[in-house]
Amino acid sequence: MKAQAQSLLDESRESIAEPVRKEIFLEEPHRSLYRTNRRDFLIQEFLNPGQPDPKKKGKTRDQAVLRNEISSYLFEYLKGFHVPTHYQASRPGAEMLVKMAEPIPLIVRVINRPDEEWAGRFGLPNEASLEFPVMEHYLAGKDGATTWINEYHLYAFNIVKPDEFRGINRLASKLNAVLRGLSERRGMLLAEVSLRFGRYNGQIIATDELSQLTCRFLESSGDTRNGKGSFVPVDTGSEEALEALFNRLKLTA
Repeated sequence: MKAQAQSLLDESRESIAEPVRKEIFLEEPHRSLYRTNRRDFLIQEFLNPGQPDPKKKGKTRDQAVLRNEISSYLFEYLKGFHVPTHYQASRPGAEMLVKMAEPIPLIVRVINRPDEEWAGRFGLPNEASLEFPVMEHYLAGKDGATTWINEYHLYAFNIVKPDEFRGINRLASKLNAVLRGLSERRGMLLAEVSLRFGRYNGQIIATDELSQLTCRFLESSGDTRNGKGSFVPVDTGSEEALEALFNRLKLTA
């Protein structure tokens, strides 16, 4: 009885403790995950793909910080639609507090408007529009490489069970629909999104990030030939462009 009371006390103290970054849990080219003093949570640190430009120091926030802010905003938005994700809270700089989910080595790519390479693969015109979103599944290798696979590969490799695969697809479809609706209200189109997933307390949840690295946004050009909107790529190639995208999503610009 005394041991049980002590355990409950320890859990209570842990639940109110400030998360402290400890040893590495998972390391990838674009992010690192660290264990914390709270058993169910990790700190996700966004990493810059290259060296920051010293000429811009102090003038703009770097891309890792902006990716964190964009991702935090979009994860918070999804929470309002009861979409389960690993997001727990935003932290200063390029860090985010996330749930400690078991990673699933699967990427689901949801295509709403194909790019030139994808359209060419299927012999479609460059400006082709799709009647329904298309889902593609990729095995995520440890070296960052991806391999196009189908559900039978996933079952044969014991990566997911059939019910988990169906749950992943449902979650990907809902997440895509919610973010697509948000984009349209901001005068943009979510052309595609690449999603990662994990297991947390027996539930499949969305993980990783939601930024220019995983989302491709198109902007309405105002051209409505043949009654269909025409779109151009949203500029995400600089810190200034990412800041503008973040403000646009939040409707603060």
